[in-house]
This record gives sequence, C-alpha cells and structure tokens, in this order.
Amino acid sequence: MDSFDIEDARDQLERAFRKVIGPNPRQFGTRSRGHLGVSDGNEGVQWNTWVDSDPMESGLGVNLEGLMYDDWPIARFIERELARPTIFDVVATLSEAKNIGLTWSRDYWQRAARPPIKERRIVYRLPLDQLRPAAWRDYLLAARDCLDSSRGYHGRGRQTVTLIPSGKRVTDAQVSPHLHFARMLGPDFFSSNYDSQVATMNRCRGDLEPLYQFVKQRTNR
Repeated sequence: MDSFDIEDARDQLERAFRKVIGPNPRQFGTRSRGHLGVSDGNEGVQWNTWVDSDPMESGLGVNLEGLMYDDWPIARFIERELARPTIFDVVATLSEAKNIGLTWSRDYWQRAARPPIKERRIVYRLPLDQLRPAAWRDYLLAARDCLDSSRGYHGRGRQTVTLIPSGKRVTDAQVSPHLHFARMLGPDFFSSNYDSQVATMNRCRGDLEPLYQFVKQRTNR
C-alpha cells in the first residue's frame, strides 16, 4: 500500500477472510486505537484477522475470549489443560511453530467496553517452539486468576488494574482472560493482489488449523 489507511486495510482483510473462513464476518476494533479486524462471530473458539497501525502489521488468529456463553468455555479450557496439558502434543505437529505466537491477556470490563490497561499482557506472542511446560502452567494459572474463584472460576474475576493513558488505579475491577494464537500475514500482504492475499491467508489458516481444533476440542461440553 503506497499510503496506509487502516480502514482500507481492514476491508482487504475482510475480503480475503470471506473467501477463506466464511461469508459473514463481524467487525471489531476502533480506528482511534489503531486496531481493526473481523472475526467469524462464533461463540467459543473463533477465527479472526486484524491489522494494527503502529506498528503496521496484520495476522490471522485463533481466538477464545473469557465470556459466559455456554457456561464459560475458557474456564473448561483452563481446567482441562491444568489437569492434563495436551498443547505440546499439538505443537509437536506444527511445521510453523516458530512463526505462531501465543498470547494470554487480561481484559478489563467497564460495562460493555474494554478500556486498555497496563496489566493486559500475561504473555505476548511467544513463539510456540519456545513454550515450556512450567511456563504454560504459569500462564494458565494467571489466566484462571482472572476468573471468579468463588464460582468455580466460571465468571469474571476482580483485580486492581491501571488505566492507559491516565495511570488511574481501579480496584475491584472486573477482568477475564483471553487466549489467542497468531500467525502473521507478512509485510507484503497489502501490496499483493486479491488472489495472492487469499492464498496467503489460506496458508496461514492451514498452519493454525491444528490449534483451532485443539481449542475447540478442549472447550467442548
């Protein structure tokens, strides 16, 4: 793209996403925060794609948010992986493990909004070939702490968070965990034609498909 416009970039991603993932994507993000994207809109595990403006980058992801539909699937995922972790069996099958990043994050809820907080990151885009069992357990425990222990970890937790950019501390803030696996689309995605964009996204989907199936299986009732 000769002159970068994040909304045009999101539109390009959406066109490729409709072809590779499905015809009814749901938009998310805000231009003011420099983060826009679309997801498949499914409850539970989702496919999503996004673009950031600073730095300018885009990716395809497998996403599981800490939401209450279907009795908190993220709680089931955490409980099952703490009891018997199977992620390493999946990682062993990935030819592109070094190019797939793991993110666990903490969402702060203010009514329906999720304002940015300093404590958002638990782990950010850790290449899966660098993931180790002790660290995975630590991330799972930190994610579980974002849920309500008094309800068997099925509900939002309460923590103290720091708002960005004001630095204001909020005590007893509602939080929930958020899991994401990301495969970046590469710096040439937006300068390529539609067919090449579809091919790139389709290739990244293939790289991520075992993780999508893994999260789906670990969250099924």
